[in-house]
Amino acid sequence: MLSFLNSKASSSKSNNNEESKPVTVDKPDSSLPWETNAPYFNMIPFINEFTEQHLAHPIYRSGDRFKAALVGPGYFILKNVKNGEQVLTRFGAFQPKAISENKHTLTVIGFDSDFELLAYKAGQLTRLEFDMRSPCLPRVTTNIKIASNINANYKKLTADFIPFFTPDNIPSVNSYHEKIQITVYNAEGKSQAVKFYFINKSVTEIALHISVDDYGVTPDTGFIMTFDDQGECIDNFIEFTYHSNAENEPIQTIKFDCSQFTFLKAPFKIYELQHNGFPTGEVTTADFINDGSFIISFSNQKTHAVTKVALGQVDNPLNLKPYNNNRLAWQTTPDSGELSIGTPMDKNFAVLMPSALESIGLSANEAKPILNQAFRYFSRAHLQDIFPNELKTVEDHKENATHKATA
Repeated sequence: MLSFLNSKASSSKSNNNEESKPVTVDKPDSSLPWETNAPYFNMIPFINEFTEQHLAHPIYRSGDRFKAALVGPGYFILKNVKNGEQVLTRFGAFQPKAISENKHTLTVIGFDSDFELLAYKAGQLTRLEFDMRSPCLPRVTTNIKIASNINANYKKLTADFIPFFTPDNIPSVNSYHEKIQITVYNAEGKSQAVKFYFINKSVTEIALHISVDDYGVTPDTGFIMTFDDQGECIDNFIEFTYHSNAENEPIQTIKFDCSQFTFLKAPFKIYELQHNGFPTGEVTTADFINDGSFIISFSNQKTHAVTKVALGQVDNPLNLKPYNNNRLAWQTTPDSGELSIGTPMDKNFAVLMPSALESIGLSANEAKPILNQAFRYFSRAHLQDIFPNELKTVEDHKENATHKATA
């Protein structure tokens, strides 16, 4: 569960010296494949450099991936999908909202769920949508690149190499000089072991035999790699084909870049080993990054940048008006100027800080319990190490926090 202070507008008759009581917010969509909440005491305060009157509020670190704060000028833009109204906010307490079986968008905790976060794509404001269920499709390996030195010191082999071998009859270690193995992926995203067997034939030639899942796939004599007098490989590429599954289809072709091989009287060594395929990947996380990009990460280590968060800015932010008396939401007025659109880290726009939350809309008294809680769970030395320049901003709260923590 995640707790934060009630941000609704208070009555003009309310006592400003009273602290708001924490409220409990339900978890976001529990069907998502990861935990989105973090204990509130994991948030550590530091000051936001943007000092407009209603924007000068602390930012708190959070372990929640869907939280985001702005350091610098600008506002997140939300749109009501029912009536088209747009509002601005600095309060990036986002939570996912399902809009179809696979698609989600982001709304803001404490707002009507009809208000959805907007993205900026190709010069247009659009709904920020992301797919939480569809996997990252595999990419079949079509290229392999290896850089290696094959030791040119001749070693007499005591066994004959078997050209067309099977898993039940693999080559003897005494029938080749060196072996390199790499994992590749077929069109189904399944891994396959490709092995390269190197046999020194002369001072300038090496016979190369290749297997896939321990089935030999090269001619009887193998491929011949040729080297110059300096031990540099003259060949650039060698292509080989094989059946990618037991049903003998489809036929898969791989281009092997051997241009970085050397044949020197030096120890065998592999300098580079890579290929361009990858398996099927399931969604693991979704994150903001500093330039506002919303990134989906997959279990196969691949990532996909969905879009960028839209930011709005006006010439006179102090002339914005609260939306329906909500201190977290603002609308433009003739005096504020028209809204200019951009994305985080654009010229004159804020940097987005992921996994953080600005306490916008909270008075000093309302924010005090949060500060107290941070000091309760983190020592001054700990805070000093993390935020040495910002600690002084909240230092005045320490004495009060210490009294409360020891009471």
